[in-house]
Amino acid sequence: MNSTHNPIVGLVETRAPARRIVTVMLALLSIGLPAFAQDRGFAPVTLPNNSPFLGGVPTGAATPGTMRLSVLDAIERALEHNLGVLNAEESVDRTRGTRWLAMSRLLPHVNASVSEVRQVISLEAFGLPLADLPPTVGPFNVFDARLFVTQALFDRRALSDTRAESHMLAASRHSLRSARDLVVLVAANLYLQTLAEAARAEAARAQMATSRALFAQAQDLKQGGIIAGIDVVRAEVRLGTERQRATAAENNFQKSKLALARVIGLPLGQEFTLNDRIPEVPVPEMTTEGALAQAYAGRADYLAAQERLKAAEARRQAALAEALPSAHLNADYGALGLTPGTARSTFSVRGTVSVPIFQGGRLQGRLLETDAELRSRRAEIEDLRAQIY
Repeated sequence: MNSTHNPIVGLVETRAPARRIVTVMLALLSIGLPAFAQDRGFAPVTLPNNSPFLGGVPTGAATPGTMRLSVLDAIERALEHNLGVLNAEESVDRTRGTRWLAMSRLLPHVNASVSEVRQVISLEAFGLPLADLPPTVGPFNVFDARLFVTQALFDRRALSDTRAESHMLAASRHSLRSARDLVVLVAANLYLQTLAEAARAEAARAQMATSRALFAQAQDLKQGGIIAGIDVVRAEVRLGTERQRATAAENNFQKSKLALARVIGLPLGQEFTLNDRIPEVPVPEMTTEGALAQAYAGRADYLAAQERLKAAEARRQAALAEALPSAHLNADYGALGLTPGTARSTFSVRGTVSVPIFQGGRLQGRLLETDAELRSRRAEIEDLRAQIY
C-alpha cells in the first residue's frame, strides 16, 4: 500500500539518508528476499512486456571500467530516467496546458490592431440618392489604431470546465506520484531478481565444476578397473546437463542485467556490477486497520481516482450550465482618422447577454456523456477501494 507515509515514498520525495534509507532497505527485503530461496524466478511486480515502466531513456556515454551499482543508486536513476515516470511528467504538463486553455475563457483577452485603408465608395451601392452627388466618393484614406478587450462577466460553463481541469491536473500529479512509487518497486524488484539470477548462475557453475570433477574421477576409476564404462557415460551425461544449466543460468543473468540497465536508463554498453549487501532491520509494526486507513488517506492512485470523480462532476455541471445565459463585455479604444496625424480618439463599450433557446439536442447529448463518465468514475473508485482492501 503506497501512502504518504510509505518509507519508499519518503526516499523518493525527500531522499533523507540514514534512517529512511535503512527503512527502504527493509521494504526491499520484504519484496525480494523470499525469492532467493526459490528455484523459479520471482516477480512481485507484474507488468506487460510493452509497459513503459519496463523502459528507460539511456543518458550519457558509457564510462570505461565497471560501475558499481547499489540498490539505492538503481532506484535514484530509475526515478530520473524511467520511461513511465517521464511519460507521467509529460502528462502533468499536458494537463496543465489544458487547464490554461479552459481558464482562458474566464480571463480577459486583449488584442491590438493597426490598419490604414485607401478606398473608393459607391454611393449608389448604399442606396443614397445621387441627384447632384457624384456616383462615387474617394479615393480617401482611413487610419485606425485600436485595442480590443473581451471579458466574460458570467459564464457558468467556462467556470465549471476550469474547475474540472483543475481536478484533472491534481489527478495527474497524484498519478505521477503513483508512477514514482511503482518505479521504485520495479527497479528494486529487477535489482533483487538480478542478484537472484547471479546466485543461480554461480550455483550452476559450481554444480558444473562438481560434475566435471566426478567425470574425471569416473575416468580414473574405469582405467583402474574399479567401475564399469556405463558409470563413465552416466557421469559424462550429467556433466553435459550441468553445462547446459550453467549456460542457461548465465544467459538469464545477463538478460536480467540488460532489463535492469534499461529500466534505470544506464548508457548503452555500460558495464556494471551489483552490491548484494542488504542490511537486516526489524519490521515496523502495523495493524490491518491502520494499513487500510493509511492507504485510503494517502495512496496516490486512490487520490487520483477521487480527483477524476470530482472532474466528472464538474463536467456534468458544465453541461447543465449550457442552458444558462452568459454575459460578456466587449470594449475597444483607439485613434481613427484620415491620416495618423489627424486621427482622433474613439471608443466603444458593448455588453452582451446570450440566452440559449434551442440547441438541437446538444444539452441532452452532453448530459448523457457526462452521466456515463460519472458512473464510470464512481465504479472505478469502488473497484479500487475493494482492490486496496
